[in-house]
Amino acid sequence: MANESATNAGIHTKECVVLIADDDATARLIESDFLMQAGFNVAEAGDGPQALAVFKQKKPDIVLLDVMMPEMSGFEVCASIRSLPGGENTAIMMVTGLGDLESIHHAYEAGATDFITKPINWVILVQRVRYLWRAISAREELRRSEEKNRALINAIPDLMLQIGKDATILAFKAPKDFDLSAFPEGLLGKNMIEVFFTNAPNEAMIAIERLLKTGETQVLEHQVKCGLETHSYESRIVVSGEDELLAIVRDVAKSKKR
Repeated sequence: MANESATNAGIHTKECVVLIADDDATARLIESDFLMQAGFNVAEAGDGPQALAVFKQKKPDIVLLDVMMPEMSGFEVCASIRSLPGGENTAIMMVTGLGDLESIHHAYEAGATDFITKPINWVILVQRVRYLWRAISAREELRRSEEKNRALINAIPDLMLQIGKDATILAFKAPKDFDLSAFPEGLLGKNMIEVFFTNAPNEAMIAIERLLKTGETQVLEHQVKCGLETHSYESRIVVSGEDELLAIVRDVAKSKKR
């Protein structure tokens, strides 16, 4: 189980690792003590090259970088981290005694996520680090949720249409085995009612109006003629946003074969 702040943020699978890079051993000791008391896992580095070496080894979630360090400045270390694998998403807080706007601008240009100026209020520092960890955790949860939703969508064996309130097809996703030959002129930009409900356009229009009014899922059966063949479909249409609808179109003949 990770620390309390990580648990509250919703990610339980790993601790938050904070890398402190500062050539001042006393400052590192104080920062480490406050962060470890708050439940963070801390790694340390005394200069820029060491910070990069520790970063590659530990893969920290958050880096606290002192701006004024020997061999490499915090700005240079920050820019280098951003070029490393995984470094593009790491939260980097610059710790600086330079409170002028030019230095702050330089920090953000180097890729800093946040900055804090000296003298440091250690309680505020811990709260800022907690905030960064919550943001990282929320982003990770969002990424996982999007991956899960993408996997679920890819597993749906039906044609999915994103349509506007006027039934215009804005986007679609078709499974590999879905026969699109019935729509030789394509689907994007076309009116769903005109394409899919040629045998019952009024019924489809009334269903969409009912959906927009009540929010209740509408289920419709319809047919599309393609040459001598007739394709039978079942469509479920739901609200998918303030100005959009989602239609899941199932090929009835193929669904019976599954």
